[in-house]
Amino acid sequence: MQIVPGIYLVGSQDCFLTYTDWFSPHCEYVDSNVFAVDLGEEIVLFDCGNGASRQQIFENMRAWGLDPGRISHCFLTHPHYDHAAGAARFREKGIKIAAHRICAEAVRAGDARTCPYLYHRPPAPSEVDIEFQDEDSFSVGDFAVEVFHTPGHAEGSVVYVFPWRGRKVFVTGDVVAESGSTGWSGSIDFNPKAYVQSLKKLARMPVDIILPGHRRPALSRGKIWVEEAMNRSIIQWGSG
Repeated sequence: MQIVPGIYLVGSQDCFLTYTDWFSPHCEYVDSNVFAVDLGEEIVLFDCGNGASRQQIFENMRAWGLDPGRISHCFLTHPHYDHAAGAARFREKGIKIAAHRICAEAVRAGDARTCPYLYHRPPAPSEVDIEFQDEDSFSVGDFAVEVFHTPGHAEGSVVYVFPWRGRKVFVTGDVVAESGSTGWSGSIDFNPKAYVQSLKKLARMPVDIILPGHRRPALSRGKIWVEEAMNRSIIQWGSG
């Protein structure tokens, strides 16, 4: 599904692009959104889903004229199972996995920070090839991504920021969701005070497009979504 020219939603339980025959009575979300950015010679992914949907993601890409063999990097937004448990399976294909340092620790360990207990599945540890710190930048050819550490939903959460055809894009994982909702608050390292501060940081930044971890993207109201998420978090958890 093309979101804007060059950016595709290639995996999503919520948008019926991927399907996993799992049932979890404790968690609605079994597989995350997976976005592909077509850079020409290379393709980069943001998040990789739970691993069981890898073949479906590749088939979706081919349907939209994207060769999975061109994927060079996968950037993880945070270590939760529905977003990052597929890392090892994608890495088998020679795809480099990139993540914030704290996310990388959790993914390598496959520990409770990845939330496998929600899905009654074993941990799925993976090596991580590239580690980031807050406000790092990373380039794939001419494509430059900035990394902003946004703890709260998970300690290892980040938002990736990049310009695209005159607009500013945020890849938010579960930090900012559809229409300004916030992510699940039940993970082992959830921190409401840090979450509020992360949203305040994002609210000071310009944004046009939001590519969230679940449900539909925002193509023009990104700033409103961030501000709404910040306001909701302050009402629910205090000013931080």
